[in-house]
Amino acid sequence: YVWKTEDYGQSWTKIVNGIPADDFIRAVREDPERPGLLYAASERTVYISWDDGANWQTLTMNLPVVQVSDLVVEDHDLVISTHGRAFWVMRDIDVLRQMNPGVETSDFWLFEPRDPVRRFDNTADVFYYLPSEAGQVLVEFADANGNVLSSHTSLPAADSADAEEDDASPGGGGFGGSGGGAARPSRSEGSNRFRWNMRLEGWTDFEGRIFWAAGNQGPAVVPGRYQVRLTVDGETQTQDFEIRMNPRAAAEGVTLADLQERFDLTVRIRDRVTEAHEAVLRIRSIKGQVDERLEENDNTELASLGATVNERLGEVEGEIYQVRNRSNQDPLNYPIKLNNKIAALQNLVQGPESRPTDQSYEVFEVLSSALELELEQMTLIFQQDLARLNELLRQLGLEPIDAERLIT
Repeated sequence: YVWKTEDYGQSWTKIVNGIPADDFIRAVREDPERPGLLYAASERTVYISWDDGANWQTLTMNLPVVQVSDLVVEDHDLVISTHGRAFWVMRDIDVLRQMNPGVETSDFWLFEPRDPVRRFDNTADVFYYLPSEAGQVLVEFADANGNVLSSHTSLPAADSADAEEDDASPGGGGFGGSGGGAARPSRSEGSNRFRWNMRLEGWTDFEGRIFWAAGNQGPAVVPGRYQVRLTVDGETQTQDFEIRMNPRAAAEGVTLADLQERFDLTVRIRDRVTEAHEAVLRIRSIKGQVDERLEENDNTELASLGATVNERLGEVEGEIYQVRNRSNQDPLNYPIKLNNKIAALQNLVQGPESRPTDQSYEVFEVLSSALELELEQMTLIFQQDLARLNELLRQLGLEPIDAERLIT
């Protein structure tokens, strides 16, 4: 039995509609955030009511048939104790708090995200409901001014120019990962969740790249107001949320201005690594094209010029990236190069929640200048050796080398 009083015990009403007659209730708790949202622990499972007990339904999900002795709402989680089956926790019950009759009758529904706290929450979790399987789902995150920071589509990369390639980070099925939340959002019928790691996209990468003490994590956005946009088959819904500052950092005197400086420097570092990697991709593309032309024609001068281009570009590539790396342990034997040094600096800058040290700026300038010298050398090779090679290719009736093509 479950009884309810609204007049301090003067009268009581039985509220058991939806609870089987052969089950009995051990505890009832009201949600502290939404009046009328009730949870009941029974001899077999957990029940929920959105209308102050007038109607109940099970909240079993993956819970086995077990005696639930008690339950408690702890902030954003529902915690239950069972007889012999340990404690169970249902995370993020904010979705239950936002349920209303309009959800099931809507074309789709985007729930208001809970405000994540830096260092305490690794992701901003977005929940949405689809009444049936969708053709395409697009999840975008933007700043308070509407500028898109991160975009994720359900379409495979081969089907959409905007789609991201799935990376090797943990996650999947719309649950994000550690890179840029690159796992695709789900378009399945029912409730779905997408996790954003609250970062911008990482640097441009290339196949087989091996780094020491550096991972491809994009810059962490600063605390503040943000938007999430959910577009389902051309229709869009938007919700606002706030990324809140780590209270411990604030207590230690860290300001938003400090974190903005950290963000700005990590963006500069990321962009510099991207420049280095795009140079590697261009060099490898050119070397591959040169090899193809040498196979098409056995002209002696062509072979000499082609070898010169490949050799000089290979020297630049070797200064930017450690080309001898073949396994993750190879950096123990072969010193890291410019792109790895710059990338490792990003990890150091993003580690503490504070303004970057003066030394971080100095190291970045030193490494950035060294990279610029290599990029200038690459440009010089393009203007001299590659130009002569392309002129000879035209004379021989062969296709010139495309210096702008990147290996994908």
